[in-house]
Amino acid sequence: RNINAGMGFSYFYIMKRFLLMFLKLKPFPFQKIQTPVTFIYGENKYMHYHNTEFLQEILSNPKGRIKGLPGGHWSMFKFQGEVFPLIYEIINENEVLIARNLLSKLNKESAF
Repeated sequence: RNINAGMGFSYFYIMKRFLLMFLKLKPFPFQKIQTPVTFIYGENKYMHYHNTEFLQEILSNPKGRIKGLPGGHWSMFKFQGEVFPLIYEIINENEVLIARNLLSKLNKESAF
């Protein structure tokens, strides 16, 4: 299968809520996001799939980030100069974290 936009968490969450409302079932409570999320979106889209609660939940994680870009649905392609440095920053932070955890583990093992 190919990866597509419908596989994103925000799309899944919104579609699940629409389906439950259509079936007149009570929506599930918002599930707390455990993993840091970087949410990048076009500020000038006709319809946004996120709300204030969703954005606050992202920012409740110290590493959560929100980046609005001018433009619409394809903003991430049009403004790659802003998106790519953010992605590289996230990758570098994760590599540093992995290296620190590995070094800490090695130090603990060598203490015995």
